Amino acid sequence: MTSPTAPATPLAAPPVGRARRLLLVPATLLGLGWCVVVPLLTLQALLETASFFGEQPDAADRAAQHHDLALAAGLSAAVVVAGLTLSVQARSNAAATLFALLVVPTLVLGLLWLGTTPAPVRTGPVASATHQAPCQEHSGGDTRCPGG
Repeated sequence: MTSPTAPATPLAAPPVGRARRLLLVPATLLGLGWCVVVPLLTLQALLETASFFGEQPDAADRAAQHHDLALAAGLSAAVVVAGLTLSVQARSNAAATLFALLVVPTLVLGLLWLGTTPAPVRTGPVASATHQAPCQEHSGGDTRCPGG
């Protein structure tokens, strides 16, 4: 029989320090993932418009480069925000500093992405050198026909 004045045994809760250290595991994985994925996406984007054997990039290559840089910049920003959040929750100054330093390459990627914005596609009629206007009759009996 237990006495009513005896303290109840608390449930085994992890110590606060251990729970905070566990937050560093996903932060570390995010940092390692950033170090692998973002440079590969950036390299792929830059190689999209590299001219090999004198061949110049076309509009599809430039659009693919724009897409890859947008993906790299967006992923980088998401990793930096998530990593900073986890680092602050874990109260790790070193991890927070490293993720804060990753803001610089993220801004560079954003500027590269803005610099590769594809030009708008023209939707108007295209002038052709082989197609000419039809014969037009003007007042006074004057006609202008291509070729004579």
